[in-house]
Amino acid sequence: MSIRVFYGLLGALVLGALALRLHQIDAMLLWHDEAVNGTLTRGILEHFHYRYHYRMFHGPSLFYLDAIAVALLGHSHIALRIVSVLSGTALVAAVGLLREPLGRVGALFAALGLALAPVELYYSRVGIHEMLFVALSLGLVGCVGRWLLLRERSGVHRTTAMRWGRGALVCLGGMFATKETVILTLGALTCGLLAAWCWGEGTLPVVLGRGTLPSGPWARLRAVPVWLRDLIRQDGPSLTRTAIAVGAGLVVLFSSFFTFPPGVLYFFAAFFAWAGSSTVQTHLHQPFTYFLELLRLEYWPFVLIGLPALIIGCLRRERVALFLGGWTFSIIGVYSILPYKTPWCVLNLGLPVILGAGYGVGRMLERLSARSPARSLRTLTLVALLVLLVPLTARSLELTYERYDDRTVGFIWAPTRRELSWILQDLAQILATSRDLQQPAPDVFLWHGKEPLYGYLRQMGYVETRIGSGYGRKKEVLERLLKSELVITDAQRFERTQQLLAARLLGTSSVLLEKGREWPALTPEERQRVEGAYMVRWYPEMGRHVLVAFIPRLLWQQYLERVAGGQLPPPASSLPPETERFE
Repeated sequence: MSIRVFYGLLGALVLGALALRLHQIDAMLLWHDEAVNGTLTRGILEHFHYRYHYRMFHGPSLFYLDAIAVALLGHSHIALRIVSVLSGTALVAAVGLLREPLGRVGALFAALGLALAPVELYYSRVGIHEMLFVALSLGLVGCVGRWLLLRERSGVHRTTAMRWGRGALVCLGGMFATKETVILTLGALTCGLLAAWCWGEGTLPVVLGRGTLPSGPWARLRAVPVWLRDLIRQDGPSLTRTAIAVGAGLVVLFSSFFTFPPGVLYFFAAFFAWAGSSTVQTHLHQPFTYFLELLRLEYWPFVLIGLPALIIGCLRRERVALFLGGWTFSIIGVYSILPYKTPWCVLNLGLPVILGAGYGVGRMLERLSARSPARSLRTLTLVALLVLLVPLTARSLELTYERYDDRTVGFIWAPTRRELSWILQDLAQILATSRDLQQPAPDVFLWHGKEPLYGYLRQMGYVETRIGSGYGRKKEVLERLLKSELVITDAQRFERTQQLLAARLLGTSSVLLEKGREWPALTPEERQRVEGAYMVRWYPEMGRHVLVAFIPRLLWQQYLERVAGGQLPPPASSLPPETERFE
């Protein structure tokens, strides 16, 4: 395959991957994490206010990139997800950097896998840190590989090789600015490099400045400091300037452009805090086999092709197989050992597995070509391998475009249910009713700690009113609720919200607040009073969580009059009140 054909096919895969990631990008409602990111982005744009804290958020890179996207595209689904979309697309393109170690056909197979794999496609459409981090990880591997290969190749100008070295440093800095798990990835990559260095046979992509590479793994391991010293002497001056620039960039980002200097210290504290929290028992702890099961379900063609190929390559002491094998098995091992597991972290495991499958395809076709010059056998083999991807592609498209909020799927965790649009539709029509009557928008109190409803309320225009949110039963929170016209809560706070609204209607709220936690039960008369003053509507949110909206009867009646007159659409669906019992 000529290099032009390779780049043409890779370009087609990149464009196809971009189209798949942009198609119906706004069909799925924002996740909780996406909406939190949107709130931070809004703070950056409106007040240039953002303070990094390791106990609350990952690195700042995504928030500033999202801020740029929102400034250009407006506050929308695509703006909050475009960074992940472009990262997932760049992940496909970056495989081109590995065309020599994987082989051109193998690199194209790996690019196809990264474009179509269910987890890769799904999380390229969710605005969280993971896809950006994984794309930077592959960028680091590709840039380091090109740098080490080109610096020893005759006829290549030194400046060309150094560009890839600088690119590797930029990717490394981006990884540190994105997520604390960079330590795990760097550890796994180091295992792969040491395996290839110590046990590999054949030519090295790098040479020692003092003689040839000694035989024996331990002798080679002792030679690593010698090679590093020679590398620093040769390329150190050029790379040092880039490293200083990258370090300065990290200081700027973590200090919020020097407005919050403690953020730089928090950068270092994050690694210790994360290491501690990853071992503390929480609801996010999963068994050792959790990621292994996800790999079996969502990456099975690549596991079937890649892992045997890597094992065989390692037994033959092929350097590429040793590097990919060391990376693959160490990253799977460390993520499986840590009890704290979130499903999107499987992207870090799936990346080397898919690259391993590309390596296996490339080596398989090379051996077939050596044994038989006929193209028909190679073509049939490649077609058979591509057929393996058909059921996985069908599953990927189904999960991405149809079952995107199906919590029974292992890697889809805590999605916002599509039925949340019911309450959003009703709130939008209530706001439209107030504007038609030239009335101020109703004050809303959201006694519910979850996004994305809060972000959607702001986006609708309720930002012009007082939006309250609160946890627990603090007195100041309850006082804000009592001053609001429209109250949205959850099933757990349903009874207490009724008690507060009844006290407001009867003028006894101050007495109720003084009672602390021991509130008297609602009497039938009080309950009837609340039901007469408020239209109570039940809506789904995420998982089994439900929302309850207390809408003033007068405002609801005004809305229904406009529905009867054909001015506004009818109310959305809602759940029956019995839903409270299933919370």
